[in-house]
Amino acid sequence: MTSQLAERAAPTELTAVTTRVVGWRRVARSLGHNRMAILGLVILILEVAVATAAPLVAPHDPLLQVRSERLLGPGSVGQESGYRYVLGTDTLGRDVLTRVIYGARVSLAIGFLAVAISAPLGVVLGLVSGYYGRVVDDVIMRIADIQLAFPFILLAMAVVAVLGATARNIVLVLGVSGWVLYARVVRSDVLSLANQDFVAAARVTGCRDRRIIFRHILPNVLSPVIVLATFAIAYMILLESSLSFLGLGVQPPTPDWGSMLNDARDYMATAWWMSVFPGVAIVLTVLSVNFVGDWLRDLLDPREQVL
Repeated sequence: MTSQLAERAAPTELTAVTTRVVGWRRVARSLGHNRMAILGLVILILEVAVATAAPLVAPHDPLLQVRSERLLGPGSVGQESGYRYVLGTDTLGRDVLTRVIYGARVSLAIGFLAVAISAPLGVVLGLVSGYYGRVVDDVIMRIADIQLAFPFILLAMAVVAVLGATARNIVLVLGVSGWVLYARVVRSDVLSLANQDFVAAARVTGCRDRRIIFRHILPNVLSPVIVLATFAIAYMILLESSLSFLGLGVQPPTPDWGSMLNDARDYMATAWWMSVFPGVAIVLTVLSVNFVGDWLRDLLDPREQVL
């Protein structure tokens, strides 16, 4: 009897392993045909690695001020400190390269954390709204409409005025304001899946609503959610930089790309490096995330999933 069970189980295990191997091969083949996605992944991996190891990689203290060495150009050597400033110094004599590196920690962390809040929240609300419909659907969708009608800047200003301009509050604002898109996309998919045969079969077998929603429907709506979340990271980084530029984000002296651009507004003609390098960091990060998002969209498109 044991040998018979083993013989029956072996093909199933082999099929699962073969499916995983074919899946990874497809991912590798798809990535190999998309040079921009490879470039985006390389840039993102380097940024995350450098941001994580900022205390080891950064040449100086991001808060160190050498007033006698303010507004030095890229490659200059300070007379007082003897430091070589690869990307120059700002109006307070702080190293621009160091602050760009530490600013990556803030922008990347806020971008990923905001999506980590908004995506699950929007997915759950979209699942509930699409599955139950009627009153539940009306309430959730009306809340979504109100959210979309409320200007984001006013919401950010209200939160900052009440709770203070901290990284935690910025993550809260971005996370709470970003759930609507996920909810609408998931809801539309659930409306089309709720009447499918596999859902009806699950109901007939006695499955509870929670099991049907999270075990049978959720896996079928994850592909567009993953793509949306990838693009949302870039959008959240832009929003965070915009808030910091307006003085509503992370407050000085904490290094942040948006606040660095704000500090450089009055020196664009005389100290171009103060605005160019944090701006380039924002552009590279957003482009890299978008390249990866484009690749994921093609990879997860059912029309492209031909082994």
